[in-house]
Formats: sequence, structure tokens, C-alpha cells
Amino acid sequence: MGGEQRRKELIALAYSIIAEKGFEGLRVRDVASRAGINGATLHYYFPTKEAMVQAVVEHLTEQFSTLREQNSELTDPLAMLRQEFADVTYRMEKFPELFIVAAELELRSLRDSSIAVILKEMYQAWQDYLAALLQNGVTQKVFRSDLDVQTTAIAITTLIRGLGSQLGSEKGDQISRIATQVEQWIMA
Repeated sequence: MGGEQRRKELIALAYSIIAEKGFEGLRVRDVASRAGINGATLHYYFPTKEAMVQAVVEHLTEQFSTLREQNSELTDPLAMLRQEFADVTYRMEKFPELFIVAAELELRSLRDSSIAVILKEMYQAWQDYLAALLQNGVTQKVFRSDLDVQTTAIAITTLIRGLGSQLGSEKGDQISRIATQVEQWIMA
């Protein structure tokens, strides 16, 4: 197995352990054991636990952005915003572990500044994407001219993040209702 493939395998194992046991259950030796390697080999790929967590967050970021990249042909700001909500609904239904891992890392970030920095970058990229989308909608006169795009982007991500940490099977319906409400707030 090549080095990059092995690294991806180790990241996936760490990710799955966080999804199963929470951040507190993530042990470097457990990742090594599941991978069938020793600790020294694992440290070749990740010299510290923080480096492994950074890789898990990068993996999480990649998973969240994958659908957006697949829908890059969309140019209409309202259609793009609707697609963002549809993508979140899809992820919550098909990949609930994304939200479990994100929530675990968010909780840990309250006590660990290194994780807080990593997550802040991830959420900032999402907010920047939404702010640009919203600004494009304002420029095209699709969204209100007085819309505070930065605050609205923060509000949208906060709503979705909060919903992601709730239990229940009705999340898709809740996201749909939130999307409708957001449209009412921002439409010209």
C-alpha cells in the first residue's frame, strides 16, 4: 500500500473512532491497532495526535465540500443557496457521522485551542462561500440590497450546525422549513 493511501486509511480510522466513541475515545494506539501497524509507524504519518486531528478535520472539510464542487455548474444565487440546503439534508440522511464528528470536535474545541483554530478555518471557509453567494445575489438584485451578507452567512451556518447536533429523523423537514424561512428573510 502506498504512503498516501495508508495515510488516508489512518485518517478514516481516526474519523470512524471519533464517530463511534467520541473525541475522548480517540487513542493513537487504537488507530494503530485497527490499522495493523505499530505506534512508531503511525507516528511516521502523524507525529502528534494534533496532527492526526488536523487531518481528520481536513477530511471532514473535504466531505462537506464534495457536493458543492459537483454542483459547480449552478450560477443562480437562489438555486445555489437552495442546493446548499439540499446538500446538507442529503449529508444528514446519508452520512450522519459527519455531524457526529463535527459536533465532537466542536465540543473538544471549547477546551483545546489547537482544535478551535482548525475548526474556525473550516467554518470560516463555509461562511466565506455563503457570503460570496449572498453578495452575488445582492449584486444580481435577487436578494435584498440591505442584506448583511456576513451576518446572514454566520446565521445560516449556525442554524445548520445546531440542527446537525439534534437527534431525530425529521431533520430533512426541519432544514426545508429553515431554508424557506431564510429565503423569506433575504429575498428582494
